[in-house]
Amino acid sequence: MRKFIKINYLFLLFILCSGLIYTACNEEKMEYGEAFIFMPQATTTGGVNTLYSIPSGGGEMTYNFKAENGKINIVLGVMRSGTFAGEDFTVNVVTLKDETDKLIESGAVRNAVAMPEGIFTLPSQVTVENSNEATFYLSVDSVTLINDLAYTGQNMVVTVGLANPSKYELAEKNTFANVILSVDAIRDHFFRYKDGFVYRKGNKLYLNGHEYKTASFNAPSLAGCGDGNELFSDAEIDALFASLPDNIMVRTWAFPGNKAHTDKLIKMAEKNNIKLILTLGNALSFCGHIDGASNGAWSSKTSDWYVSGYKTEFLTHVKDMATTYKDSPAIGMWEIIHRPVDVDWQILKTFINDIGKEIKTADPNHLVATGTWAQWAYGGQENMQAMHDSHYIDVGTLHEGDKDRPESWHYAALRNSMNALNKVSMVGEIEMEGGDSGCMYTKEGRVDIVKQKYDFYLANDASIVLVNALVKQATRCDVFSLDDPIMNMIKNYSANITNSKY
Repeated sequence: MRKFIKINYLFLLFILCSGLIYTACNEEKMEYGEAFIFMPQATTTGGVNTLYSIPSGGGEMTYNFKAENGKINIVLGVMRSGTFAGEDFTVNVVTLKDETDKLIESGAVRNAVAMPEGIFTLPSQVTVENSNEATFYLSVDSVTLINDLAYTGQNMVVTVGLANPSKYELAEKNTFANVILSVDAIRDHFFRYKDGFVYRKGNKLYLNGHEYKTASFNAPSLAGCGDGNELFSDAEIDALFASLPDNIMVRTWAFPGNKAHTDKLIKMAEKNNIKLILTLGNALSFCGHIDGASNGAWSSKTSDWYVSGYKTEFLTHVKDMATTYKDSPAIGMWEIIHRPVDVDWQILKTFINDIGKEIKTADPNHLVATGTWAQWAYGGQENMQAMHDSHYIDVGTLHEGDKDRPESWHYAALRNSMNALNKVSMVGEIEMEGGDSGCMYTKEGRVDIVKQKYDFYLANDASIVLVNALVKQATRCDVFSLDDPIMNMIKNYSANITNSKY
């Protein structure tokens, strides 16, 4: 039957073009077809239905989206049938809630939920110029998809359609596509393409497909902060990094005034396969971050700074760092601010969320930690947890000073809060005295208690534990130098040795 129709169609064209019936057929090129407007993505199942799956398959070549600038840009389009050279036209882009609801209620898509309006954008209109087709994008916030564990296992649905063309007519069918976005598949895409980058799945960290834990140290001295005898030369920093196990995590400061140090640190960390926790701001105004001080150096930043003052120098610095180093595997994570205190927790929550969003928008490749102190600084565990309840935060932090026991009195509040939010726990600063005389512990005694803390925290849901603080020459009880036995313990600690294999 199909063959018969085809023969008759060719015969008709022959008659038309032979002049038996008047026609405008061109002897060199025949242009044919009627002009109807449709969405090609509505036809991906061959006419079975209008479902458009994101991604369309399991391999890289089947991806029908682009991951860029903190967005999942899903490919959509407009097409006009017919091969003739038509005129330019515009068509409106709309969402069809009734079609979305109908699909979800039908049960045809497993674990289907309507895509929340606040996480996606669409152009209101598309112009087709100089051809019969054009591409546009449904842009979805990738941070929400990756970090909001409430969407685990779900398929987000939104129906996108065409309306009101300026020329031609809409086709009778295939003028809308039911976009089906698999949240888990999108997450797998990001996790799969982060070789060499530390990433998060729930409350655990991973590196190259393996769970990642580290027991390490803080070193503000690497950022040029401290007395003259505490600071390292560039050559000494390079030698330090070369002496450490691969993929160990080292925390230091990257304040606005430390940029020159930070640039060199990152290059040396890349060279020596070190991961850095870079703290972007300082709650106290000293060493490279003075703005917002209430009484000059060493004073806390004012509440006004957390409300609006940060939007000048500090916000510019945050965007610059995140943009410049988004592709560097040496960044283990960004930390927003060092030990914020003397500010209402609700103000701090808004500040943390805003800065986290700016970082993730500019740099979707790296994790974000808060830098918070402990629950006592914010009115209790409930407030501490609420502060971290943000799509843009991956890691909650505790700075502990309980020197006489393996577990801080405040760790349970951090651990319970982060587990409830399915985020990572980090003990960011263990303050521990040790020295030859006049200190709480001998150097060897400090090693024993710090190792006990490492063992306890890493066995009880923490992924990162850091002791304070490495300097070139230690003249105080609360710091240590390269020749201190604690450094040998850190270099040979089992978690750090394991990381070197990944």
